[in-house]
Amino acid sequence: MKKILTKIVTVLIILTMILTVACNKKTEEEEETVAESMLPVESEEVSESSVEATESEMETKALGTEVSETESEAYAKFSGLPTTEVRNNLRPIAVMLDNHPDARMHAGIRQADMVFEMRVEGTYTRYMALFHSQDAELLGPIRSARKYYIERMNEFEAGYAHVGGSSEATEILATGNYIDLDAMIAPPSAMWRYFETGKVAPHNMYGSTESLREFMQQIGYEETNDTEGYLFNQTAEKPNGEKAEEVSVSYFADNNSLFRYVPETQTYSLTKDGVEQVDENDQEPFEIVNIIIQEAVYYPHPTIGGILTLDHFGEGTGYYISQGEYIPITWVKEDLASRTKYYRDGEELKLNPGQTWILVTEAETLIDFGD
Repeated sequence: MKKILTKIVTVLIILTMILTVACNKKTEEEEETVAESMLPVESEEVSESSVEATESEMETKALGTEVSETESEAYAKFSGLPTTEVRNNLRPIAVMLDNHPDARMHAGIRQADMVFEMRVEGTYTRYMALFHSQDAELLGPIRSARKYYIERMNEFEAGYAHVGGSSEATEILATGNYIDLDAMIAPPSAMWRYFETGKVAPHNMYGSTESLREFMQQIGYEETNDTEGYLFNQTAEKPNGEKAEEVSVSYFADNNSLFRYVPETQTYSLTKDGVEQVDENDQEPFEIVNIIIQEAVYYPHPTIGGILTLDHFGEGTGYYISQGEYIPITWVKEDLASRTKYYRDGEELKLNPGQTWILVTEAETLIDFGD
């Protein structure tokens, strides 16, 4: 009997152990099932989707940057050359440049977008250089203002740098709404006498585009504006006119300009009174892409002795010169605030990209195209 009980107990113990192992195994399987249910569904695919989304996001951001950069690109209003929107929104600076023989050579003129040449007293002319798409570390020599230069500068709502002026010009600047950058009242940090060239006063007043912009801000004017630009071809085009490889403009016997076409650069150099002109800063010759000759009327001032006045309102005729050729054009300036516009066969003239010189001449000015 005792042996039978021992066997029964042993069997019960074995059965208990078997049931325990089975229950533990089931519990482990349930726990594993629960643990797996807590994992993300299709976790590997979700991970790949996340990567793809991230990559797509990065591509979108990159594309956005590229679009932004594209939008920031522009063509300069007054030269037609590539620039940025930020640069293109800067206010131009118009600088009166002395053109007396004792004032040459000129500094910074190669960086000007446009240069205007008009007569002053005697047999002399003076330049007004428009700086916009490029800076000039040194520019000059700067000289005094005249009424008709102010009228031309006003077309661009530019800061106007000069050293004093005729009594008429001084009064206009004092009573009108102009950005008057006059060396007579400016600090020496804006414009200064520069003696290293060997020139003497009044032919040695210099400045820089940076110093003039700083002065403009100091006296409370905005550095930007939205003034209208000119029309430009995207690449240089011949005007399909007559040959103009050497263009001579003789204001007087002692005041002559000769523009020579340089095929290698597709630009014109300038020889003034028999001397080739170079920039004082780098000794490089001028590279003029467009030349406009605009015929107008100069006459002695009716009430102020010793100075000229210029009738450049209304309309008139002239010439456009580029790429070794010239064509006849017309011009129109409706009033003081309006831009002088140039036309070819009734359509507004498109300039070639690069520096433009506008020479305001008169009927007595001798012009020879060398043909």
